[in-house]
Amino acid sequence: MKVSTEKQYEEELRVFALTLNFYSTSAYNYIRKTFAKSLPHPKTLEKWYRAVDGSPGYTRETLRAVEIKVKEMRKENKLLVCGLIMDEMSIRQHVQWNGKRQTGYINYGFRMDGDGLPVAKNALVFLLVSHSCKWKIPVGYFLINGLNAQEKATLVNGCLTMLSNVGVTIVSLTFDGAAANLSMAYTLGVDIYNYKNLRTYFLHPLTKEPIFIILDACHMIKLIRNALADWGVLYNGDNNPILWQYFVHLVELQEKCGLHAATKIRRRHINYEKNREVMKVKLATQVFSISVSDALKYCCLDLQLEQFQNAVHTAEFCLMINNIFDLMNTRNSLSTSMYKKSLTKYNNSFLKKCFNNACSYISNLKDLRGQNILVSSRKTGFLGLLVNMKSIEGIVDNHIINHCNIKYLYTYKLSQDHLEMFFSNIRARGGFTNNPTAIQFEAAYKKILIHTELSSSEAANCLALDETSILKVVSTNKSHYSLDLISYDCEDDEELNVSLPQYMEKYIFDVVQYIAGFIVKKLKKTLKCDVCLSALITERSNSSLLNRKNRGGLIHPSHEVIKLCRIAETIFRCTSYFYENNIIDKLVMQAARKVNIGDLFKDISEHIKIQPPRNNHLIQLMYLIFKYYFCIRLNHRNKSLQDNEVRVRHVYTKLIHFKHQ
Repeated sequence: MKVSTEKQYEEELRVFALTLNFYSTSAYNYIRKTFAKSLPHPKTLEKWYRAVDGSPGYTRETLRAVEIKVKEMRKENKLLVCGLIMDEMSIRQHVQWNGKRQTGYINYGFRMDGDGLPVAKNALVFLLVSHSCKWKIPVGYFLINGLNAQEKATLVNGCLTMLSNVGVTIVSLTFDGAAANLSMAYTLGVDIYNYKNLRTYFLHPLTKEPIFIILDACHMIKLIRNALADWGVLYNGDNNPILWQYFVHLVELQEKCGLHAATKIRRRHINYEKNREVMKVKLATQVFSISVSDALKYCCLDLQLEQFQNAVHTAEFCLMINNIFDLMNTRNSLSTSMYKKSLTKYNNSFLKKCFNNACSYISNLKDLRGQNILVSSRKTGFLGLLVNMKSIEGIVDNHIINHCNIKYLYTYKLSQDHLEMFFSNIRARGGFTNNPTAIQFEAAYKKILIHTELSSSEAANCLALDETSILKVVSTNKSHYSLDLISYDCEDDEELNVSLPQYMEKYIFDVVQYIAGFIVKKLKKTLKCDVCLSALITERSNSSLLNRKNRGGLIHPSHEVIKLCRIAETIFRCTSYFYENNIIDKLVMQAARKVNIGDLFKDISEHIKIQPPRNNHLIQLMYLIFKYYFCIRLNHRNKSLQDNEVRVRHVYTKLIHFKHQ
């Protein structure tokens, strides 16, 4: 009789082992050797991986796992409501023998014989994202060398049929705005070319229920950015110009002044095409952001700068695109912003009102020739937003309002980000070789299907925005500055983006107040003396920048804090020795010499008098304000030195990927 001697591992250890082995085989072997072989042998991991068939086609293990989830939901009288996402990933064109078959040729999941099969250059992946639960799983993938609309539609219908057979309710299909995908949607039964009467859904091949299409919102924002940058101008419904030049002027103003007007827009955002960073999502969304809208209004209305004359209409365009994107990117039920809350029956009226206003605004936009933007050659991005708004309304009406299949909808789950992060994990598996062959893709695919806790690379096209478990490393080498005033440690690496023109006294005063408010916000987290804390804050501010950007969360600093920050800014601008050791302490000492202590915080003078000289709260407050200010300025200066560098790594990486080598 055979007796099993296989060691049983706890689930937590199993997850850790699989995750560590995915990231680095060398690190896994080192940990296993160091900790007395407490981790499973690599052969054991291989045995776990062999339980999954990762070959091209629909993955049977995924369908079985999803079927189990469906049965669990049915016990609670609930439906498993999901969205389907599809996208292609470029792979290296290479043919290999894996011991059983030749891999690297096109493969649709069934045997294909012939001497003339082309070598695959892309992997088309289908990913299932649950709206009822918090999980996502790849359904299958296909090795392709280009597909026409009919072939893609056939694969989509096949995937929908298989998922329906195991009991999954699919409500949406997400893809990007490639021409082949739009043709596929038309083949499935969608009509998005008649923008006055959009039909943004097609019928399920079995259940005949509507499935709404979603054009990836991030891709649509990038297309809109590209259109405005290439043309230079758009016109709103009142024929007022929306100019790309205003963004260029804003970047030039910030570079000239050395700091930024509380925005994230840089030269990199303007030169995205030169640096081959067209696909970077943040470089597009940060242009059409509420902070840029505020900065344009500030320069136009408050400062009345000549180069920003009539920039209000461009600022309104930024705000409109920002709000639309926020509504298509909701992932929090407790957000204080109505644009970022999950969609429920309680905010449905707000959603419809916003979407109606946005649809009217976009439908009236015109290109540089005065032609309606929705019939122009660059219509896809604008049309995609209209399609998404109508589809989201349809999903909410069908599955929240009418049938109550789900209680709320996180529109972020309709995003292609989940598949982009999956691709990032696939590429990360190869280490230095981040362009996998077909056999490497299959191996990584199998390892991801086995439960691992993975996070996407920071260099990926997008970053994870929803909840993801990440292995954390805690550093124990931490220095402490002992002050009687401080209750716990505060990080020194926070950064504030502001703009400080040297030739504008009003602008200098406004921006210093904005920085001072940020410093007070940091001090509120560290101070345990309520008397001192009360002396840092006032109820009103005469800063135009602070008042324009304040939506209830900014702090109005007191006159004394502003005074200290202005002294610090003067010292910083007059300093040229930024490469010395202990530069922060030297700047603090230099600034302290400019201060008349008797003029500071007179409202709490009695409180300060009772403090011992060595731990006087006034000295500590002054030190912390100077320290935070100089840390902010120094971090910003160092980062600005890198903004104008020519970025070649990303260019060559993408060049290799798209050459399939």
